[in-house]
Amino acid sequence: MNDPKGYTKVLERLAKEEGLTLELFYRVEEARYRDVHCVIDAPDRTASARFLKQFRAQNVDVDRCGKPCRERKSEVVHELPLGPAAVEQRPALARTEYASPGELARHLAAAGHGPPVAARGPARAATGERLWAAAVAGGTRLHVCVCPGRRASELTNREELREDPRAPALRADLCAPPREGEANAELVRLLSSELRVPTAQVSLLSGGRSRDKLLKIAGVTPDEVEAILLAAQD
Repeated sequence: MNDPKGYTKVLERLAKEEGLTLELFYRVEEARYRDVHCVIDAPDRTASARFLKQFRAQNVDVDRCGKPCRERKSEVVHELPLGPAAVEQRPALARTEYASPGELARHLAAAGHGPPVAARGPARAATGERLWAAAVAGGTRLHVCVCPGRRASELTNREELREDPRAPALRADLCAPPREGEANAELVRLLSSELRVPTAQVSLLSGGRSRDKLLKIAGVTPDEVEAILLAAQD
C-alpha cells in the first residue's frame, strides 16, 4: 500500500454511498501500512456485493511510479451475521492500527466481528509446525508471497512470523515489475542479501508466474533461515 490516505478515502466514500458501517484495521510494520482488514456491516449480501464490485473497479492506490492503480488482491475472507442492535452502537467509520495477527484477533473479538481468516497459502498446522520454511534435501524450501512493482524490495511480515511461526508464507515487496522474470530475479537477490548467501544458493522451485512462490535455499537449515530473517532489523 503506497497511498494509505487515498486508499482510505475511496473505501469511506463507497461505504457512505451505500450507507454501510465501515471499520478498517491497518497492519503497520516498520512505520508503513502493509495490509488492511476491512469490515463492513451491510443489511444484506446485495449491498456488500455492490460495495465490492465498485471497489474493485476503481483506482484505490498508486504504484511505485505514483500512477493510480487498482487493488488486485482484495477478497472476502469472512462472513458473519450481525444483529441490528450491534450495528447501531458503532460509528459509521472507524480506523484501528495493529502490528500482529494476535492483536488483530483481539480487536476483532472486542468489536464482535469474530476471528480473522488465515492468509492464503498452505493450511496452518495444528501442531505448531513452521510452514513457511521447511527442510528439503540439501537446504530449506521457502514459501514466499510477493508483491511486485513496489517502491523498494523488502520483507514485510517479520512481526507476524515472530508471533506465529505457523504463518503460511514469508511476504516480500519487490521493486521490480512482474515481467520477463525481473521480479523473480529481484526476489532471489533480496533473499540472497537477507540470508547472506550467494545468489547461486537461491533457486526458484515453482511459481515463476505467480505471486505465490517456492524457493530453495541451499546449504542453510530452516532454523538458520528463521534465526537470520527474524533477527534482522531488531
